[in-house]
Amino acid sequence: MIETWKIDACAHAAHEANRAYSRTMPSGPVAPAWDTATNADRAAVRQTIYHLLANRSMTAAESHEIWVSTMTSLGWKRGKTKDYKAKTHPCLVAWDQLDFETQAKDVLVLKTAKAMLDAILSQPE
Repeated sequence: MIETWKIDACAHAAHEANRAYSRTMPSGPVAPAWDTATNADRAAVRQTIYHLLANRSMTAAESHEIWVSTMTSLGWKRGKTKDYKAKTHPCLVAWDQLDFETQAKDVLVLKTAKAMLDAILSQPE
């Protein structure tokens, strides 16, 4: 079993990659830093890491599907804007309904998570 701090390290890196890319997008919301992110934001990224451990060949589309499922289970629904109080997010749609920039962000985030996981798992115990 992988230690919790390792999951958090991978999730933190993926989350910050998301933030960095999102700051370049004119239309997308930028999540708060990991240390001030909501429990929902952190839980969604952690779920991706757990699924990535089980399926190292996971695609960005599959990762997005997991994110949608996680967010929905936390009470979020699709909305025109990301709104923490209303629990709405514009990306709660199928992968093929996302714009190119959001798909590219999801690919970057997944590759970051995979690279971080590879680095952590390659370290001797």
